Amino acid sequence: MTSSEQHICTICHDEGIYNRAVTWCTECEVFFCGDCEKPHAKFKLSEKHKTMTSDDYQKLHTFLQAMNFQCREHKKKYELYCSFHASPCCVQCITDTHQICHELKPLSHILKQVKLSASVQLLEKDLKNVNGKLVRTITYLKTRISTNNIQKTKAVEKIRHMRKSIDDFLTKLEQQILDDLESKYSKLKSKLVNLVQQMENQTSKLNQMQIEFTKMTQYATEPKTYVIMKDVEKMTFRTLTIPNDLKVLNLSACVALPNSEVIILDFTKYQLLLFGNDGIFIRKVILFSAGPDDACFVRNNIVAVTLGPTNQTALVDVEKNQIIENIRLSHYCRGVASDGKVLIISCGMASTIVNLKDMSHTILYEVQTSRISIFQGHMVLFGLKAKLVATKVPENYSGHLCPMTLKIHEDLQ
Repeated sequence: MTSSEQHICTICHDEGIYNRAVTWCTECEVFFCGDCEKPHAKFKLSEKHKTMTSDDYQKLHTFLQAMNFQCREHKKKYELYCSFHASPCCVQCITDTHQICHELKPLSHILKQVKLSASVQLLEKDLKNVNGKLVRTITYLKTRISTNNIQKTKAVEKIRHMRKSIDDFLTKLEQQILDDLESKYSKLKSKLVNLVQQMENQTSKLNQMQIEFTKMTQYATEPKTYVIMKDVEKMTFRTLTIPNDLKVLNLSACVALPNSEVIILDFTKYQLLLFGNDGIFIRKVILFSAGPDDACFVRNNIVAVTLGPTNQTALVDVEKNQIIENIRLSHYCRGVASDGKVLIISCGMASTIVNLKDMSHTILYEVQTSRISIFQGHMVLFGLKAKLVATKVPENYSGHLCPMTLKIHEDLQ
């Protein structure tokens, strides 16, 4: 809808005629059509009034369009200004409200210099400052948006590059693992194939030997059978190869485990060795910081090993190949024995009972021996001189041993 369609001439409208308005008088605050605008411009009272076109009026801000310079109470134009009440007033307002007011001035005189006043100029300056700040802020925000967009693009590129690097690394790692797996599989397969071939050859030879043995038992004479059997006994069927570094050992202890495997202590090389029940070497379990003196089975996969002058006894997990605990004593650690509940560690000066439940210690100064064992709840002690003495276990000891301990010094020569 255009401005000419929105507004009609105020004068004509009062007479019931609807003519399109073309101008707006800023002082009379009325619309005029072309015919009514001419006499308005000729009257002396209104010839100096400022007017604007209806289109320009439509462009004014809504709050300016809504402003009215007529008295809301009396519907008459403001003509005076009361300085005491700081408000404009019409002629009727003077009679009703401002009869005793002495500071009434023509409103035109008050408004004459308003646009040139300091407050208007200050407001204009403030508006310019605010507008300038807004423009700078908008420019800064647009710059930040552009910068953030660039940063986002770089971050996306960096993330994608990192993703590609990770993918390449994982692909390379996967290929290395697959190659390693394939290599090990090929070697294992080759060994197994060779082993199968060897066993098949042995099976073939064994079958042939069975056939020949059957023929021998059927057709050979007794003397010939006897001679053949003696020759067979002299034949070598297997050669056992021992690792070179194990050919010379200084064995300080040998203990059979519940699973029929055997552990051996090498005093010279500070090591604990594990052998199978067939006597074949399995592996080195662990190296110690000092020469091991004695060993015993404790429970599960745990064995105890005394470490002589270090005043320590190590609890070793044979399956995990590691020391799970070091027991420190106040004396030399020579012999050791256990029944799974306590540990007895002896030397020529004293012996110590270690409760494996809470690891508490009880020192027996009267029990002095190099080697020790536990038999049916008694400590059996071995020395160099033949002597038999019965000694009580201390009353404050809460272990499970019998109250009387058999102490035997036996001549070992």
